[in-house]
Amino acid sequence: MKSHAKFISNPANSNHLQKSLSQVLSKFYPLAGHLVDDLYVDCNDEGVPYVEAVANCSLSQCGGTAVGLVISHKIADGSSFFVANSWAAVARNGNCDDLPGPKFEGAKIFSPQDPAGFKPSTGIVMIEELVTKIFTFPASKNPTSRKDPNKIYTVLHAVNLRTRLDPPLSEYHFGNIYWLAIAKPTVGADNGSELLQKLRKAIRGLNGEYVAQLQQGISI
Repeated sequence: MKSHAKFISNPANSNHLQKSLSQVLSKFYPLAGHLVDDLYVDCNDEGVPYVEAVANCSLSQCGGTAVGLVISHKIADGSSFFVANSWAAVARNGNCDDLPGPKFEGAKIFSPQDPAGFKPSTGIVMIEELVTKIFTFPASKNPTSRKDPNKIYTVLHAVNLRTRLDPPLSEYHFGNIYWLAIAKPTVGADNGSELLQKLRKAIRGLNGEYVAQLQQGISI
């Protein structure tokens, strides 16, 4: 017995999402701009890509629409995703006037810098042709899958700096205002609580004094 899925097109929903998105971008205008040399955003009202796809699956009993939102980390951190709340408010009410607007003062707090000789790797290699070969081995035969008791792992934890500045910033400051707390376990230590204590200490270390040094371009 063959089942047949019935796809129901709802262009009205898509048009409504696009229209509400354009309204939100007028408030979050850096997202509609163009990144220049990884240092600043040219707010040229270029807009953002909007992609629509149909999938043969049911999100709920009555169907539904899933909305995905991707923001480059060059522009904003995870705490800046309150833009999604503003988009939802506009789509629902026609405006987001009841929500606080975004603040774009990151450049005043952490001035843009261009460290000489610093060119971080993106981890992405552009090639003309991509050829993929897949070889499957049992885990017992794969040496890379075996545990190395002497291998050390480093734990990185993103920390929101908005509340750690003096005075603290509003949660509606949009941009990259975070730092990484780093913890390394002691060699041979099997107790996870030791690593957790180190991570907590590293997070506490990102205090007002540390953030003030970051503002001066000094990293400890």
